[in-house]
Amino acid sequence: MEWLAVVSARNKIKPDKITVYTDGLQDSCWWRRALPYIDHQIIHTLPGANVLNRVGIRLVEHKSDFLRLSILYHSGGIYIDSDILSLNSFDPLLKHQMVLSEQCGSEVNVALMMSQKHSCVLCRFAHLSCKNFNGGWVTHSVGALSSFVKSLDKERDDVAILPWKSGFHPMCYNAKGLDELYTKDFDSISGYNKTRIYSVHLYHSRFESQQLIRTKVHIFDWIQTSKSLVALTIRESLPPGFSQQHLHESQCTDIQLPD
Repeated sequence: MEWLAVVSARNKIKPDKITVYTDGLQDSCWWRRALPYIDHQIIHTLPGANVLNRVGIRLVEHKSDFLRLSILYHSGGIYIDSDILSLNSFDPLLKHQMVLSEQCGSEVNVALMMSQKHSCVLCRFAHLSCKNFNGGWVTHSVGALSSFVKSLDKERDDVAILPWKSGFHPMCYNAKGLDELYTKDFDSISGYNKTRIYSVHLYHSRFESQQLIRTKVHIFDWIQTSKSLVALTIRESLPPGFSQQHLHESQCTDIQLPD
């Protein structure tokens, strides 16, 4: 999955560089194939305080929440989760100081974030995130961000909030929406234009638990024949000559990204 995320970002976003921050524990064939195309930064500990509001920051997901805000503020750029595939160029969004995406309704998600370097808006949210941290799963992230954007003057603050139909996934984050994402013929779903959807979120756990793609044979058949948005996106990201044998660890070493 990480390899597909790198391929699609490289092909669609065409960034100056792709930096991936990890704890250094990844060790799969596909991950190793992605390494030549990325700047791999290993983070063993969270810079700065590991305790906020007398609550320890113990979960790696929570550490990642704060790390992404720090990196975006100091460097600027586009942040996407490693289980997100890029569908189109992000160039039309670069004019904004900050870009966020809705999550099926009133919530704003942190899986896709864009920000200019030293953004004052991002700085304000980072302070709010720290203030709201209580150890809850999304209190300081999705919860705080969703409340924060309601207080913004979108035009004055130059913040774009992408509708959930065009941001990082075109269906709702629920059982029905996720099943449609993997199983429904995308052309039959009204109200969606693939050229206007910037990315698609695979939802890592959901991708691995889909019953129709549990075995590698099923995965390959599904990739080749399914008309779902996820399968179409994966098909576009695969290099020429990709075959069923490449799904096996021993055969993926000859997979290369086109220049």
